[in-house]
Amino acid sequence: MVYVDDILASGPKHAQDQFWPALRKEVQLDDVEELSQFLGRFHHLSPGSCVLDMRDYSREAVNLYLSIVGKSTKLRTVTTPFVSEGSLIDSDYQTTGEISDKASSILMKILWLTRLCRPDLSYPVCVLAGQVTCWSRNSDKMLFRLLCYLNSTVDLCMHLSVNDPPEQSTLDLFCDADLGGCQWTARSTSGLYLVIRGPQTFVPIAWHARRQQHVARSTADAELNSLAEGLHEELIPAAMLLTKLLGVGCIPRPTIREDNSAVVAAIRKGYSIKLRHLARTPKLSLASLSETCKEFCDLVQTPTAEQLGDSFTKCLQPNKYDVSCLGLYLWSPVSS
Repeated sequence: MVYVDDILASGPKHAQDQFWPALRKEVQLDDVEELSQFLGRFHHLSPGSCVLDMRDYSREAVNLYLSIVGKSTKLRTVTTPFVSEGSLIDSDYQTTGEISDKASSILMKILWLTRLCRPDLSYPVCVLAGQVTCWSRNSDKMLFRLLCYLNSTVDLCMHLSVNDPPEQSTLDLFCDADLGGCQWTARSTSGLYLVIRGPQTFVPIAWHARRQQHVARSTADAELNSLAEGLHEELIPAAMLLTKLLGVGCIPRPTIREDNSAVVAAIRKGYSIKLRHLARTPKLSLASLSETCKEFCDLVQTPTAEQLGDSFTKCLQPNKYDVSCLGLYLWSPVSS
């Protein structure tokens, strides 16, 4: 992996002993070191596990916010990043927020943290990013709440564990969507969480909360859009890469986990002449999903309580948020 002037190589030691000298003949390099910090993220390695640590970066994000709004601002201790709907007044959507010209820099700072280490921030950052061009007083309130949450959880790190052979681990894609959750466009939000799971293995690979490109007319429509996006943009490329690295047949068939029964039934049945009334795009999408799921992966109906993609699509109540975001994601503080 090459990012600007940082190079990260992973592989057997004997291969790296050949790789680095060969690369040094073509590129001027500093001394090669063991993996510690990369792209602002620290990696604490131990047999069978890795801790992704961005505590220092999280504090920088909090300090950036305080430098803009004022050091005297008091950040409360909260358990979720979501503002209660009762505190968002309709008239405040029409009033420009106090930090409208600085909001983008704060969000970009948090977005990098979100993509590398903190999936729990994905949905609130996605919602606020959609308000940059129409930043309001309510946006100020939502950003303040997000920073309160980040400051309250600044010491959380992501724990990755790999203690099973490849043949006992599965590539699981959790897909979910809300319906018309965006107040400005009535568009839905796609939630995605791709992990490698086994009896003693849990490794998140990709995650996002992303506003869909068109307005879905039903929950099934929104869920199909989310599933198609996750399958073609994340699951298939990841499975191809793992097959290339480990060899054909070394990993079980990937699994897509969907909690909407209508979507599962539609994909399993596939396209038929009875659906000829559908527009061209959803018609081809349904046929493609059905074909791909039969040949490439397993589609499993998963109870909503076990749907890890749920927190990427909506504001959750504190009792549900604690379970879905802290328990199943395997986050916990690490000693300083």
